[in-house]
Parts: sequence; structure tokens; C-alpha cells
Amino acid sequence: MAYFLKKSKNQKGTYLLIYESYYNTEKKQTAHRSIKPIGYVEDLIKNGLEDPISYYQNVIAQMNQDKQSKKKELKKRKVTEHPPIFYYGYFPLKSIHNALDVTEEINNLGENAGFHGPLFDLLSVLIYAHMILPDYDEQLCIEALSYLYEDTHFSSRQIQEGSTIFAHYYEAILKIYTEKIHDRYNIEAPLVEIESHRNDAFTKERIKAGFLISYLSALLLRILETKGLHQEFSHEEILDYVRNAKFVEVSSHQFLNLTKRCAVMDRLQELTKLPLDVLHLTDSDLQKIMHYQFKF
Repeated sequence: MAYFLKKSKNQKGTYLLIYESYYNTEKKQTAHRSIKPIGYVEDLIKNGLEDPISYYQNVIAQMNQDKQSKKKELKKRKVTEHPPIFYYGYFPLKSIHNALDVTEEINNLGENAGFHGPLFDLLSVLIYAHMILPDYDEQLCIEALSYLYEDTHFSSRQIQEGSTIFAHYYEAILKIYTEKIHDRYNIEAPLVEIESHRNDAFTKERIKAGFLISYLSALLLRILETKGLHQEFSHEEILDYVRNAKFVEVSSHQFLNLTKRCAVMDRLQELTKLPLDVLHLTDSDLQKIMHYQFKF
């Protein structure tokens, strides 16, 4: 099962999407699902991407290579080792983040800075990883990324390069998010300036990148708290669920839900009708959860 580039043609042009082939355990056959929309080829070219199709074919080739490497690594695990645990409680925040529609603008910043890969994807997984291990550090980030349900296909070097870009475009990124949050949710997100008394440029970059990721995490949590859950739960209660919702793979396509039942989970299940309290999860269950789109 692998990722592939889907080219959909309509009156506006050719629209690119990243799709994934997978085995549907319910229907017992191979199926396809949309993983990520990219955009129209014509718009991508106008925004400076010379050959969007070749570019994203290379991105997908790397995603498939990393996915295979991850599978090989899992196969090497010994039965005496602690089983790999994955977190999925950030799914409501992922839904909110995608709905802000900042993908193109963030990716454009990455392209301008010469970043090889979709910068929005990197920023996204670092935000979700920060919610699991809150102390921002590049090594901790790499560790946290391995716990996410997402396919995290970023190397240590890419994380370092991304941190430099986040620091350089700190004000621009905050402005993008502030405007989008105001337009969609009518929430005023203040622009925040930070100062560092450290003189070395590397430390300043890490501080700014870490603060940006922390700040954006807090904004997404605030939107979920106020707009999604209507202030029924505190920031701390929601974050506790995010850090508690996890599963372990027990066999091929079968997963054991380790999440401790709580009021936040019950409310989210009531709102979404997702199988959040199911003890034995399948690939299909997890895909429903991770690709759920809130309607607020």
C-alpha cells in the first residue's frame, strides 16, 4: 500500500491531491483515500513552483520510502521491547488546523526559503508533537514525531532547516494565522513579539521557532475549547485528553485502544459519532478519526 499523486481535471484546470492505497478490512479489498489536497497546477506555477507534478511526485516518492523504512524498523523490534504506542487525541486540532486553509501560504514561505518539502506539513506535525511532549527541543521533537499516528517523513536536518525558516518568518506566519482565525472563527489572536537576550543566532532561532509552535498549539486548543466544545471543559482537561488518547498495534491492521475514558472523550464522541471508546480499533476506525472534519 502506497501514496500516489492523483490528477483530477475539471473546467478550472488540473487539481492535484495526495492519495493513499490501503486495504479495507471491512470490504476485504484494496481501496483509495484522499490524504491531502495540494491545489491547481496553474495556481502552483503562478506561485513560483516551476513543475508542480514532478515536485510532488518526488515528495510522494520520499513519503513512500520513509513509510517502508518505518515498517522495516517496526519489524526489527523484539518481543521483549516495549510495544510502540501512537497518539491520536490531537485529531480535533488537526481538523481545525486544516480548516484554517493556510497550507498554500505556509508552503510558499518554504519554497521561497528553499525548503525541500511541504513546510505546512512540517509545521503541523511539530505542533501536534508539541502537544504530546511540550518542551520544544529538536531531539524531543524527533522522538515525539515517532509517536504520532501521522506518517512523519521529516529528517532531523529538515526539522533544523524548518526551525530556521519559522524563526525567519515568525511575524509573517503569526500574521497569516491571526487573519485566518479572525476570518473563520471571529477570534482575536494577538500578535506577540518576543525578545531574546542570548547573542548567538542559533539559540535565538530555536527560541523563536519553539515559541511559535507553542503559541500556535495554544491557539488551536483555544478554538476547540470555545468554538468546538463551547467552554464546557477547561484548557487543561482538553489537553489531558489529547495526551491520553493513544493505542498500540497488536497485530496487522488491529490496534488496542489504551485511552482512559473521560468527559472530554465522551463529549467528542457524542459530537462526532466516531469510535473513540472502541477497545479494538481497525485501520478504518483510525482513518475515520484522523480525517474527521468538524462543522463549526
